[in-house]
Amino acid sequence: MPELRRSADDAVLSTQTQYLAGRIPGFRWGVNALALSPDGRLVATGDSRGRVALWDTATTALVAELQGEVGHPVQDVEFSPDGRLLAAALTRDPQRRVLLWRVADRQRLPSPVMPPSATGASTVAKRLAFSRDGALLAAGTSDADLPGRVWVWRTDAGAAPPVRTLVDHAGVIQGLGFGAGHRIASAATDGTVLVRDLDAPARADGGAPVVFSGRSPSPRSLAFAADGGLLAVGDEQGGIRLWRPPAGGAAGGDIGSAGSAATGEEDEPQDWPVTDLPARHLGSVNALGLTPDGTALVSGGADRSALVWDLPTRRVTAELRGHPTFVLGVAVGGDNRTVVTSAGISSPSGSVLVWDLRRGTDLAPGPDRPPVTAVASAGDRAAVATADGRTALWDVAGPAPRLVTVTAPTGRAVTALAFDRAGRTLVSAGADGSLRVYGAVDGSPRASAGIGDEPTAVALSPDGSLLAAATADGRLLTGAPDGSPLRPRRHDDKDRVLSLAFLGDGAELAFAHDSQYVHLLAVADPADGVRQSPFRHDDLVRRIAVSADGRQLATTGNDRLVHVWDTRTGRRLDVGEHPVGDDTVQALAFTPDGRAVAGVGRGGRLRLWDPAAASAPATVTGPGQSLEALAFLPDGRALVGGDDGAAALWTLAPGTAAARACAVLRAPLPREEWSRLLPAVPYRPGCG
Repeated sequence: MPELRRSADDAVLSTQTQYLAGRIPGFRWGVNALALSPDGRLVATGDSRGRVALWDTATTALVAELQGEVGHPVQDVEFSPDGRLLAAALTRDPQRRVLLWRVADRQRLPSPVMPPSATGASTVAKRLAFSRDGALLAAGTSDADLPGRVWVWRTDAGAAPPVRTLVDHAGVIQGLGFGAGHRIASAATDGTVLVRDLDAPARADGGAPVVFSGRSPSPRSLAFAADGGLLAVGDEQGGIRLWRPPAGGAAGGDIGSAGSAATGEEDEPQDWPVTDLPARHLGSVNALGLTPDGTALVSGGADRSALVWDLPTRRVTAELRGHPTFVLGVAVGGDNRTVVTSAGISSPSGSVLVWDLRRGTDLAPGPDRPPVTAVASAGDRAAVATADGRTALWDVAGPAPRLVTVTAPTGRAVTALAFDRAGRTLVSAGADGSLRVYGAVDGSPRASAGIGDEPTAVALSPDGSLLAAATADGRLLTGAPDGSPLRPRRHDDKDRVLSLAFLGDGAELAFAHDSQYVHLLAVADPADGVRQSPFRHDDLVRRIAVSADGRQLATTGNDRLVHVWDTRTGRRLDVGEHPVGDDTVQALAFTPDGRAVAGVGRGGRLRLWDPAAASAPATVTGPGQSLEALAFLPDGRALVGGDDGAAALWTLAPGTAAARACAVLRAPLPREEWSRLLPAVPYRPGCG
């Protein structure tokens, strides 16, 4: 167990639980424009002096400077969906309105020809978007004398004029994006939000039929899902409005799409159901990005923050803070976890930060992030289970965990997991009243059984020969983990068991229920009844955990204290008081060496107590959401899971956490920036 005695250690350890994964240094000017390549390997930036550059997402190193400073701001940058092309829009430079590069060799390509404005000068592009097939490039205007125009070019046409001109808006185009097919969404300062179908026959004025028309107060940003199933618009007042097309109409079909080809008449735009997200930003929402799986939206605002929204629940699941000024750019990776944000116009200097929504190594079963309900670890195996009924089995023998197998979702939560001591057998308990037994070497199913009600706890004896389970209706059952019926050993429908653990060599089963005492059961003797142990608290015991060798038992309860006991003598081993604070402990676990006990709870923190010292616990502060499950890997890393859907691995070695933080920050960096990114960590000029 590492020696953790300083608040500075707590702060350093807590850096690994945050979302910051990288910092791209070296910007003298504000970064107005930002894009992430489809494969997630490159970040493109455009600044307020016209510089366009490519950066390596993983290392944050400069890959190429496509254009140096030209004295004119870059308004937007966009990768084509196949990653072959990069487009940039500039203002106030008649020779550089929309620029194109071939990404592979950084070769500048002929620029699309901008139409002349009312004064004869070339027009100004503000927003760019590629169609999903990469065949079309669209630009929205910021010209005052030609308001509301959207021009569309073919990307294979070279220096050619637009093939379509869309004229239905009356203000500056603030957001632009393609959905399925060639449907294009746009939002303008006149409050109009439109979706138009470029595959439909052109109107008499050359425009495209409007398939959806909505309104948003002073739009500022837009995101349109690749399948057309969600349209989001952010506004100047901090609001975010969502529209979803009716079922079956996202990619085409009958959403008033094209009118009649024979008559040339255009159908009326169809209404789409609208939802407003709760107000969270203070000031304008300058940028929006959707995860490819459609479950999350990232919004960047003038309040210097980027927020991650869980769309099914309409709640904020993460706050990404660290920019010196308002966030102007948001890009979301195809892996549903990488986010890049940019900030600043001219002063202070701009910044680009890379975020990992999974916060490093994550053992969750999949990218859709249902809450993690249980974790377990033994030997060289670890398991993670979720609220939708999946169980993932991992090989954790090396520094990089390897997924062995993951079960299909059942639709009902897994309520508990248990390994034998060697990590060769795994049991999962489902809210549907099922117990499933797996061989932990390859995850193969061995047996299953129903126990008639939701399991509240499950345990395997050290040698894996005996299974114990408790149910919501107050039963305690034991038997072989071979699918045969389990034997009832206790039943009290007003007093259910909350936690189970085999002690020593497995001859005794300890359990916590509505009592100040932990109670014991001699599992080998069917005639033996429940008896009271010497392990007690001043209030009800709620959670117990046993050390790897079975010789120590940790307990916690409603008195908000943690105690450690010798399972052979019943003697209390901890020195002084070890309070849990104002948190509710949801899970307890010993470190692999048995020298410390850790607990996680609804406050989103991990606390680590040294039973041999009357000192405050070390504390690792998580991202804020409830933690429900805890286990330790053989190398001492903590596996934690909870409501945010992540199953993260946290080191308890301050030196390891500090090295990772230094790699993220790419020190040296000024004290002010350090304080903004790691406010609780003492300044380290060289980050040593």
